[in-house]
Amino acid sequence: MLPPVVHPIVNSCAKEEYTLGDRISSGEEILLKKDTNADKEAGAKGFANSDCKTAIEKFNVYRKYNSTDPEVLIYLNNAKARQKGEWLKIAVSVPIGTNPNVAKEMLRGVAQAQDEVNSSTGIKGKALEVAIANDDNDPSEAVQLASRFVKDASILAVVGHNSSNASLSAAPVYEKDGLVMISPTSYAQNLTSIGNYIFRTAPNVKSIADSVSNYAITRAGKTNFLICVDYQGFSVIKN
Repeated sequence: MLPPVVHPIVNSCAKEEYTLGDRISSGEEILLKKDTNADKEAGAKGFANSDCKTAIEKFNVYRKYNSTDPEVLIYLNNAKARQKGEWLKIAVSVPIGTNPNVAKEMLRGVAQAQDEVNSSTGIKGKALEVAIANDDNDPSEAVQLASRFVKDASILAVVGHNSSNASLSAAPVYEKDGLVMISPTSYAQNLTSIGNYIFRTAPNVKSIADSVSNYAITRAGKTNFLICVDYQGFSVIKN
């Protein structure tokens, strides 16, 4: 007797083991806890169970309820990438626990870029997957996450971190193992001097200060300024 023919499950994702509560998620766990409902949770459960069909359906339903949630757009594209079967992976590390608004803005930029890439031809025909990590802008957490990222051969680059302290702490880890890190928000002037794998997109503070002061004096005609800085580093400038 011939063995039974086992047909592959068309809508299944690539099988993967996940550790919940580890601060990293590709779709198996909700990190933005305040931005969720039953559909988003069901989508995450489907993703965790390697059920792309359910994940995609539920994430799409949730987006009708909350179309501005960047986390779910990333997870939706991840599920589609898994369903397609070929993808390239990067990670993004943001301060979800301590500064969720900044975290969401960073994720919106990443989500938009991922969606545009995957809505076209991908990268050499491969879709882009994004793993989201929560570092809380904590230097020690950033180092721990960086150490995990460099050990994951599937991660090709990291977008992050948000704060300069977190970025400066994690950068040597990336540099040592040759994993590209690009911070979109750190103003630390010495960040890129750490090595050839470390980048940032924000201009340095001096160039910003020069531009603002030049505009204030030459264009706005202001000559008297008071700068106040509190213990948390927030500044208020008054004329």
